[in-house]
Amino acid sequence: TIAGLASRLESTRDTANVVIAEAVGEVPLGPIQRWFFETCTIQPAHFNQGVWLDGHGRWILEAMQAALRHVVAAHDAFRYRYSKVAGNWRQECIAGPGTLAVRVVDWRGVAPREQETAELERAEQAAIDLGQGPLTRVVIVQTEARDRLFWTAHHLVVDGVSWRILLEDL
Repeated sequence: TIAGLASRLESTRDTANVVIAEAVGEVPLGPIQRWFFETCTIQPAHFNQGVWLDGHGRWILEAMQAALRHVVAAHDAFRYRYSKVAGNWRQECIAGPGTLAVRVVDWRGVAPREQETAELERAEQAAIDLGQGPLTRVVIVQTEARDRLFWTAHHLVVDGVSWRILLEDL
């Protein structure tokens, strides 16, 4: 029971010597990742999820870009890279803060019916590269009414639950 385990805990206040090492190197594929590579053999880089966020006006672009980069840097999964070696898929966590492509599209003055959101989504999702990264991309779209954000990531690193966490972090 929890009560039984609690009686065996030791209290310590020495947190000065705690070292959190950066995750780097090969990481075994999880069961869902193995299933993915076994079943999604045609264009595996094109299995992405994306979300649109609508602002209530204008964002401070530098602040939004910094916040997005901070969120991506905080989650190791965005530093994963995938390669096929001798017929087997391999997952590696690269060193560093990870990369995030953020671009700004100015659609102010473009009529809503002429804004190519579907084409924008396709282009960003197609630019995800499993081997070189980044595994996530962001476009900040400036319209007459407000700023919008399209965030896409490969399904190997996000799912419905992780989106909620990432958006809360942002």
